[in-house]
Amino acid sequence: MDVEQDKGEIVKYSPMIMGAESVRGILEGRKTMTRRVVRPQPTGDFEIGMYHPIGVDKGGEEYPKPERFGIWGDGWDIPCPYGQVGDRIWCKETWGIGCRPDPDSGWRDGIKYKADKTYLDGIESFPFRTIENQDLSRYERNGWNNPRFMPRLASRLTLEITGIRVERVQDITEDDAIAEGCNYKDVKYLNTSLYPPCFESVSITEYYKLWDSLNAKRGYPWHSDPWVWVIEFRRVEA
Repeated sequence: MDVEQDKGEIVKYSPMIMGAESVRGILEGRKTMTRRVVRPQPTGDFEIGMYHPIGVDKGGEEYPKPERFGIWGDGWDIPCPYGQVGDRIWCKETWGIGCRPDPDSGWRDGIKYKADKTYLDGIESFPFRTIENQDLSRYERNGWNNPRFMPRLASRLTLEITGIRVERVQDITEDDAIAEGCNYKDVKYLNTSLYPPCFESVSITEYYKLWDSLNAKRGYPWHSDPWVWVIEFRRVEA
């Protein structure tokens, strides 16, 4: 987690990987919430809410650290790894190094993004952001770069955390599924005969399929109903 000054205030930043569908949802303004698996999964008796983590000073004395949101039990705690309300997240996504013609310098280096490609006159085109006064050569490679290796300077999406809670993934409501970007509340024009809903809500069905496509292979399928961090956010300028 990085700590920076923003208009005289201390702001904490943490990275978060976003898949292509999530990136498109954020850019289009239809995704304002994300769910992430709690690691490790809490077991036994525990509490959820604001608490003071216990630190140990150089003399071996325990002291309470600043209050934060998380999960805790007898002798253990799991603070939210993405920050607290008011902190910010910078998004990692699939990216690459590119260049564009420039009327002044001939060519200008920058970052291209895979998630929201478009087609101009039938030619595939990707969003591009120029980066000033930076040597990008060390990031160049054939093909696309894994989101895990995106440096902060390449990120184009910054989110401010507006709410955090913990629940089981199957506790998601229709409104939450819509906030996750699965905006199918009005199903008038949706052909559900092709993709019959598993639940009463088509939006929850779509989220269930999205969840399993990302998390089942990681050991947290929908049917196991894992505990998740529910993070609400709004997009802000970096």
